[in-house]
Amino acid sequence: MTAAERTPVTGLGPDENLRVLVVEDDESVRRMICRRLRQAGLDVLSASSGEEAVELCENGAPAVHLVITDGIMPGMDGFDLARWFAQRTPPVRAILISGFMGHFISRSDIPGNIEAFFPKPFAGEELIAKVLDLLGAPA
Repeated sequence: MTAAERTPVTGLGPDENLRVLVVEDDESVRRMICRRLRQAGLDVLSASSGEEAVELCENGAPAVHLVITDGIMPGMDGFDLARWFAQRTPPVRAILISGFMGHFISRSDIPGNIEAFFPKPFAGEELIAKVLDLLGAPA
């Protein structure tokens, strides 16, 4: 799919691409998600921690349209990172992935920009379908 085909749905200009940031401290999981997103035709940035993601975005990285973040990471957790992205202009939607989903779904302070939760392990095709849906791109 070309960027021009996405323009009416996403509001992107003809030279812009849909970009996803994957934040995951487990390198093998991060690489798998990034590979699947690239196979789906998306631009992908990655970080191994919330702090690294913030630094990347504050230091000139291209605009991010969606963030996929692990819930539990050393330092900044997935909720804190989602809140940080919610305060961006424009706000950035988030998907939270975790092997400890019960820790998150029972909380009352779920950031409003978290659009989906995926428990680990998850089916890669289901994650990609949700990403494409949230970005307004055809599957």
